[in-house]
Amino acid sequence: MKVNYKTLTVDLMMAKLAAKKQAIGEDSGNLNLDMLTIFIPRSNKRKMVEAIKASGLHATGPRAGKRYFISPPRCGQRSSRQRAVKAMYLEMKRRGWEVAVHSENEPQLER
Repeated sequence: MKVNYKTLTVDLMMAKLAAKKQAIGEDSGNLNLDMLTIFIPRSNKRKMVEAIKASGLHATGPRAGKRYFISPPRCGQRSSRQRAVKAMYLEMKRRGWEVAVHSENEPQLER
């Protein structure tokens, strides 16, 4: 499958808008480090990074093979972030991309 990086950029922009909308509101609950992950076999790293950056998002990767970990747009750190990542996931899934939500355990804070 040939990757259309322009389509990826547009789809990520739409996911970002959905995330911003869902992130509005209360931000209670546990600290949350959820991120959207996207897997595109045979993708070009430079073009992937450019597409993600052009959408206004930030990512790390590739890790775990060709999986990129994309942070949501600026929002809270608790349930707000969880809602934002879920909105990104649903939007990208609806647009046909192979995505998942990566959840990290709450960091252990010194008390």
